[in-house]
Amino acid sequence: MNKLSLAFVAIAAAALAACASTPKQASAPATAAAKPAVAATNISGTWTLNVETPMGARDMKLVATQTGEVLAGNIENPRGNMPITGTVKGNAVAFQMKVNAQGMDMVIDYAGTVEGDTMKGAAKFGEFGDGTFTGKKQ
Repeated sequence: MNKLSLAFVAIAAAALAACASTPKQASAPATAAAKPAVAATNISGTWTLNVETPMGARDMKLVATQTGEVLAGNIENPRGNMPITGTVKGNAVAFQMKVNAQGMDMVIDYAGTVEGDTMKGAAKFGEFGDGTFTGKKQ
């Protein structure tokens, strides 16, 4: 072999050896696309409720305080101020209050959805039947 061919083979071998000994960079792990943050629903404040009961429509005022998903507050109606407890998960709201109706203790359950400054849903009046409610934030 002539000197030029030997030089070319030597250079090629050196280049291949350099490439083979260069450490590879670890590729960055693929990350899932970040989900956009969903605005948390917070119903804290004063609401005007219209509740359709088996005995007819009733207007009430809900004063709510929300901490995380925990809901507390009072419903003011002609019978007085009654405490409520409940939860808010996403735009779903659920709360209950205990009342004494004609000497009988009863739990009234509310479950609905919140959209901006309005809410609507269903109410269950223990053994006395079901109804609906709507609300508007003041």
